[in-house]
Order: sequence, then C-alpha cells, then structure tokens
Amino acid sequence: MSTFIKYSLLLLCSTLVPVMMTSAAGMKRYDNYQVIQVTPKTVAELDAVKRLTKKSGIDFWKEPTRVNASIDVMVPPFLQNEIYGYLKRHGLSVLTLQANIQGVIDAEMRYSDSKPSTRRRSSSTTPSRFDYSRYHTWDEVNSWMDNIVENYPNLTEIFTVTNSYEGRRIRGVKILGSSSEKKKAVFFEGGIHSREWISPATMIFFIKEFVENYGKDRKITKMVDAFDWYIVPILNPDGYVHTWTTDRLWRKSREPTNVTLCFGVDLNRNWDYHWGEIIETFSGSSDPCSILYFGPKPNSSIEVTGTQTFLTDLSASNGIALFIDWHSYSQLFLSPWGYTRDLPEHYQDHMDFMEASVDKLVSMYGTRYKYGSIANTIYVVSGSSSDWVYGTLGVKHSYGVELRDTFTLTSPFYGFLLPEKQIIPTAVEAWESIKAGIFHLLENDRGILI
Repeated sequence: MSTFIKYSLLLLCSTLVPVMMTSAAGMKRYDNYQVIQVTPKTVAELDAVKRLTKKSGIDFWKEPTRVNASIDVMVPPFLQNEIYGYLKRHGLSVLTLQANIQGVIDAEMRYSDSKPSTRRRSSSTTPSRFDYSRYHTWDEVNSWMDNIVENYPNLTEIFTVTNSYEGRRIRGVKILGSSSEKKKAVFFEGGIHSREWISPATMIFFIKEFVENYGKDRKITKMVDAFDWYIVPILNPDGYVHTWTTDRLWRKSREPTNVTLCFGVDLNRNWDYHWGEIIETFSGSSDPCSILYFGPKPNSSIEVTGTQTFLTDLSASNGIALFIDWHSYSQLFLSPWGYTRDLPEHYQDHMDFMEASVDKLVSMYGTRYKYGSIANTIYVVSGSSSDWVYGTLGVKHSYGVELRDTFTLTSPFYGFLLPEKQIIPTAVEAWESIKAGIFHLLENDRGILI
C-alpha cells in the first residue's frame, strides 16, 4: 500500500472517529481528551506549535500568536504520544490543564443535579422561577424571552433578527423603557460560537437586570432612557442546539459544505469586511473541515447575512451607539481592527471605553481582563463582526468581549466548559463593566446620543 493511500486512510479515519462516536452514543464523548498548555520562548518554538495547526484531530482552544504567550490545545488520546513527543523534541514543556475533558463535562452534570433547585424548577421559564445560575436549552431560552415580554409588556418587545440555516428564528429582547422618543440603539449578541455557553447565559442575565431594576435603580433607568437595548442571547441557534444534543464542543453553524462529512461555517469569519484574508494561521481558513472555516464567500451564511441586514436597517433608522459581540474564553475586551495591526481613527476612544469597563470589572471579584485592539492583543482576524460594524456601518464603539476563564496557578482551568457555579459572578462583573462603560460614554462622548 502506498504511503499516500495510508495517509489518506488515516486522515479519513481521524475524521470519522467523532462521527462514529456520536452515532453510537448520542452525545460525542471526550474520554481522556486532554487540554494542555505550552508557552513558546523563541520564534522557532512558536513556529513548531503553529505547524501543529494543520494536524487533523487536535483543537486549539487558545491559538499560537506570539513568543511568551500561552497556547491551549485539546489533544485526543490517540494522538497524545505523538504530539507530546513532537513538542518535547522542539524544546517545549507541556503543562496539563485538564487530564480528562469528559470528566469535566460529567462533573458539571453531577453538579447541576446536586443543586438545591430541582430540574423541574430550574427549567421553568417563568421569570420569577427561572434559574439564572444554570445553562438553559434553546427552547427554554425562547420560552423565557416570551414570558419576559408577557410580564414586562411596557418595557420590552421581542424582535427577530433572521432565521438560521435549519429554520430557527434568531430572536432577542428589546428593552425600550417608557420614553416614546427615538433613541440610538445598543446591540449585544451572544452565542455566535455555540460551545461558549457562558455568553448566552450572560446575555440572559443582562435582560433580567434591566427588567427587574428599571424604575428602581437610578443608573439602570438612565441607561434605558438613553438607549434602546437590543439583546440577542443566541445568534447561532443550530450550533447551540447541536452542543446540547450531539457535541458539547461544537463551534460553527450547521450548514453543509462541499465536503460531505464537514459541516458549518465560523460565523465570526464570514462577515463581509476583509473577508478571507489569511494573514495569520487563525485569521480564518478555506478548509470546510476547519473550525475556522470562513465559508465559500462573504455573507454565505444566512445567520450573518440576516444579521447584517438587521443592523444596517437599525443603523439607518435609529443609529447604533454601541455594538458588542460576546464570547468566551480568555478574559479580554477587544476593539477594531481585527484584520490589521494598524490602529483605527478612534483607537483612543476605544481604549478609554475599555479601560473604564475593565477597571470596574476587576473591582468586583479581582478578575483580570486585558484589553486592546483585536489584532494587537490576540491575532489577526478577517471577516469579524466588530470590524464589519465599525468599518461598514461606521459605529464608533464596536467591540468583542471574551468572558471567563483563563488559566492561573491558583484556580482550576475550564475554558469553554465554565461550570454553572461561575455563571452569576461572570455575569455580574460583566454587567457592572457595561454600566461603567455606558456612563463613561454618557459623560465623555455627548455625541453618543445624537
């Protein structure tokens, strides 16, 4: 058998393994998958890690960007000897952050089942009974949004952004307050990457804080009276449902590609702004099997096209004061540009807003966030939402946020599998940061209301 045929069969098998595991067991399992961390000290070591990005079967949770920046990688058991040997030969020390990812998933389920509130109560979508300290299914989130509007009819409305590939309506809650005057909009979207469950949970918490405290809390009342708030908990519903039914760590959408066994587009690489420019390894990918696949053309995903249309219409009718795309993990506030390391016209305005937001956030529980432009803080990204909103719509304040967690020597590492016990503190500190950021804008950028 030729070397080429052997390699092709090996590659096919590595692609099929997750599919067969999913088909046989319902949910894909991650038994003995490990998340490791390496920190390259030289350019040669960094290049060695970057070469692994082309290796089928491993998943970079935190990407190789620069010397002395840590890199998190999930490695399946059948590749661990090979990968760890490769890293050792290139002088890299391996730190194991999680020895068994399936164990983390199972522990989270056991934690949920052991909580004082029963599943029946916690899955209630009545606002007074809804459990904000749990992750919720797509159906539960939608039912809860309907009940929020039913309970707060003078403060909220349901709005629909667009439909997903599989036909789900991408909806959000608009918080408009008692004023009948035309106001600029603030638009928050969560869950564009489906495995980042803390993002939708945080959006839900924001809506809760608005409806429960409007008219009672002076600052929150002023925030709603100043702006109309559009909050979409889950922008990628097909992928989100897939994480509940089939693969907890699925990232992309669920549309088919031109490769039979490869599905989905990275919805934060598909926006029509410097789309498809592969400047660095993680700028995006033309490979349909990659988690960074940017699609066959810009705006190829219905989720992205529909969101761009909605935002364009909103910008024309009301104007948009602030846009934030909420992600996890890494604890970062990020501003344009993503596609280049050049700094934009409003860079200092961005830094001032992020400084005000992060200073307040860290004051809550001591959680440390870094901030700066996307390309200079993490890596060059093409076709991102925040670049499109800033560059195409001209929205000065357009950002991305990476929520908890990150590795420290004093706390466990969870990455995309942030446990439910961290939902409330994560959401609280993010909420306080946004309040601080909004009041910074109101006090220092009076043009924000015009």
